[in-house]
Amino acid sequence: MVDEILKVYAQLLGPEQQNTSAALKRQMWNKIENRVNAIGNHPRTSSEIRKRWHDLKTKVRSLASRRHLLATGTGGGSPDNIFMAPWEEKVLGILPEESLYGIEDGVESGMYNNQHVCESEAR
Repeated sequence: MVDEILKVYAQLLGPEQQNTSAALKRQMWNKIENRVNAIGNHPRTSSEIRKRWHDLKTKVRSLASRRHLLATGTGGGSPDNIFMAPWEEKVLGILPEESLYGIEDGVESGMYNNQHVCESEAR
């Protein structure tokens, strides 16, 4: 499933998705559904495949986050003990770094000097 989605990722979910028509996206999901069902034991609908894709990305983000915390935490633990399967590494490769680790030196909106700014204070 991962390989099938990655083949069309840019058009389906990535940077080119805004230029891809809804009809073409449906066609792509249907093609992925047919290929997944051709080799799988459990038939899935395109909606189930999209949900599974979302869940897989969530799992990979969680693993990457734990790996990052171990590598950057006090004591500099080894991130090597968090194993990722090859398909997880592929998914990790397409996720924007900001979605994994946040924006370095970024400031949260509504925050100033680690103090929450209330709307009444801002006026």
